[in-house]
Amino acid sequence: MSIGTLIVAIFIATIFAAWPIVGRSTGMSGSWIAAIVMLGTAFSASLLTAKELFNTPFPAARPFIFLLVVSLINGLAVWLYAVKAADKNIPTISTFLVTVAILVMIIAPTLDWMLNGAVPTPKQFTGFVVAVGAVYLLA
Repeated sequence: MSIGTLIVAIFIATIFAAWPIVGRSTGMSGSWIAAIVMLGTAFSASLLTAKELFNTPFPAARPFIFLLVVSLINGLAVWLYAVKAADKNIPTISTFLVTVAILVMIIAPTLDWMLNGAVPTPKQFTGFVVAVGAVYLLA
Protein backbone atom coordinates (compact mmCIF):
# COMPACT_ATOMS: atom_id res chain seq x y z
CA MET A 1 0.00 0.00 0.00
CA SER A 2 1.39 3.39 -0.95
CA ILE A 3 1.81 6.23 1.54
CA GLY A 4 -0.89 8.20 -0.30
CA THR A 5 -3.35 5.32 0.01
CA LEU A 6 -2.46 4.93 3.69
CA ILE A 7 -3.13 8.65 4.29
CA VAL A 8 -6.52 8.31 2.61
CA ALA A 9 -7.25 5.25 4.77
CA ILE A 10 -6.35 7.19 7.92
CA PHE A 11 -8.67 10.04 6.84
CA ILE A 12 -11.54 7.62 6.14
CA ALA A 13 -11.03 5.79 9.44
CA THR A 14 -10.92 9.08 11.34
CA ILE A 15 -14.21 10.28 9.85
CA PHE A 16 -15.91 6.88 10.19
CA ALA A 17 -14.86 6.79 13.84
CA ALA A 18 -15.68 10.45 14.51
CA TRP A 19 -19.21 10.95 13.19
CA PRO A 20 -20.99 8.68 15.71
CA ILE A 21 -18.99 10.15 18.60
CA VAL A 22 -19.62 13.71 17.41
CA GLY A 23 -23.29 12.81 16.89
CA ARG A 24 -23.56 11.52 20.44
CA SER A 25 -21.93 14.68 21.78
CA THR A 26 -24.69 16.78 20.19
CA GLY A 27 -27.35 15.10 22.32
CA MET A 28 -29.50 14.42 19.23
CA SER A 29 -31.43 11.18 18.83
CA GLY A 30 -29.99 8.38 16.74
CA SER A 31 -32.60 9.02 14.05
CA TRP A 32 -31.52 12.66 13.69
CA ILE A 33 -27.86 11.70 13.68
CA ALA A 34 -28.45 9.07 10.96
CA ALA A 35 -30.57 11.39 8.82
CA ILE A 36 -28.13 14.29 8.97
CA VAL A 37 -25.09 12.09 8.32
CA MET A 38 -26.74 10.31 5.39
CA LEU A 39 -28.01 13.58 3.85
CA GLY A 40 -24.57 15.14 4.17
CA THR A 41 -22.97 12.01 2.75
CA ALA A 42 -25.36 11.90 -0.21
CA PHE A 43 -24.82 15.60 -0.93
CA SER A 44 -21.01 15.46 -0.86
CA ALA A 45 -20.86 12.19 -2.80
CA SER A 46 -23.19 13.63 -5.44
CA LEU A 47 -21.00 16.69 -5.87
CA LEU A 48 -17.81 14.64 -6.05
CA THR A 49 -19.18 12.13 -8.58
CA ALA A 50 -21.39 14.34 -10.77
CA LYS A 51 -18.89 14.78 -13.61
CA GLU A 52 -18.25 11.04 -13.96
CA LEU A 53 -21.93 10.15 -13.62
CA PHE A 54 -22.91 12.50 -16.42
CA ASN A 55 -20.07 11.30 -18.69
CA THR A 56 -20.48 7.53 -18.41
CA PRO A 57 -23.29 5.23 -19.51
CA PHE A 58 -25.94 4.14 -17.01
CA PRO A 59 -25.03 0.78 -15.44
CA ALA A 60 -26.81 -2.42 -16.42
CA ALA A 61 -30.05 -3.07 -14.51
CA ARG A 62 -29.01 -6.16 -12.54
CA PRO A 63 -25.85 -4.76 -10.86
CA PHE A 64 -27.60 -1.41 -10.37
CA ILE A 65 -30.53 -3.04 -8.54
CA PHE A 66 -28.21 -5.29 -6.52
CA LEU A 67 -26.16 -2.30 -5.33
CA LEU A 68 -29.33 -0.31 -4.65
CA VAL A 69 -30.68 -3.09 -2.41
CA VAL A 70 -27.33 -3.31 -0.59
CA SER A 71 -27.42 0.49 -0.17
CA LEU A 72 -30.90 0.34 1.36
CA ILE A 73 -29.63 -2.24 3.83
CA ASN A 74 -26.63 0.03 4.48
CA GLY A 75 -29.10 2.78 5.39
CA LEU A 76 -30.58 0.47 8.03
CA ALA A 77 -27.09 -0.26 9.35
CA VAL A 78 -26.22 3.46 9.53
CA TRP A 79 -29.46 4.14 11.39
CA LEU A 80 -28.75 1.33 13.88
CA TYR A 81 -25.16 2.56 14.27
CA ALA A 82 -26.40 6.09 15.01
CA VAL A 83 -29.09 4.84 17.41
CA LYS A 84 -26.47 2.90 19.36
CA ALA A 85 -24.07 5.87 19.24
CA ALA A 86 -26.77 8.06 20.81
CA ASP A 87 -27.81 5.43 23.37
CA LYS A 88 -26.94 6.79 26.81
CA ASN A 89 -27.34 3.25 28.22
CA ILE A 90 -24.04 2.37 26.54
CA PRO A 91 -21.54 4.03 28.88
CA THR A 92 -18.46 3.65 26.65
CA ILE A 93 -19.53 4.17 23.06
CA SER A 94 -15.95 3.77 21.82
CA THR A 95 -16.01 0.08 22.86
CA PHE A 96 -19.09 -0.47 20.69
CA LEU A 97 -17.48 1.40 17.78
CA VAL A 98 -14.25 -0.61 18.09
CA THR A 99 -16.26 -3.85 18.16
CA VAL A 100 -18.03 -2.82 14.95
CA ALA A 101 -14.71 -1.87 13.34
CA ILE A 102 -13.15 -5.21 14.23
CA LEU A 103 -16.19 -7.05 12.89
CA VAL A 104 -15.78 -5.09 9.64
CA MET A 105 -12.20 -6.41 9.47
CA ILE A 106 -13.58 -9.95 9.68
CA ILE A 107 -16.63 -9.55 7.44
CA ALA A 108 -15.02 -7.49 4.63
CA PRO A 109 -12.48 -10.12 3.54
CA THR A 110 -15.08 -12.86 3.95
CA LEU A 111 -17.46 -11.05 1.59
CA ASP A 112 -14.58 -10.23 -0.77
CA TRP A 113 -13.79 -13.95 -0.92
CA MET A 114 -17.46 -14.90 -1.46
CA LEU A 115 -18.23 -12.25 -4.11
CA ASN A 116 -14.85 -11.64 -5.79
CA GLY A 117 -12.83 -14.79 -5.10
CA ALA A 118 -10.12 -12.97 -3.12
CA VAL A 119 -8.43 -15.66 -1.02
CA PRO A 120 -6.85 -14.50 2.25
CA THR A 121 -3.23 -15.43 2.92
CA PRO A 122 -2.40 -17.57 5.97
CA LYS A 123 -1.10 -14.42 7.70
CA GLN A 124 -4.39 -12.61 6.99
CA PHE A 125 -6.39 -15.61 8.20
CA THR A 126 -4.41 -15.51 11.45
CA GLY A 127 -5.37 -11.84 11.73
CA PHE A 128 -9.05 -12.77 11.38
CA VAL A 129 -8.71 -15.28 14.22
CA VAL A 130 -7.06 -12.64 16.41
CA ALA A 131 -9.88 -10.21 15.50
CA VAL A 132 -12.49 -12.76 16.60
CA GLY A 133 -10.65 -12.98 19.93
CA ALA A 134 -10.71 -9.20 20.23
CA VAL A 135 -14.47 -9.12 19.67
CA TYR A 136 -14.89 -11.75 22.37
CA LEU A 137 -12.80 -9.70 24.82
CA LEU A 138 -14.67 -6.44 24.02
CA ALA A 139 -18.18 -7.90 24.21
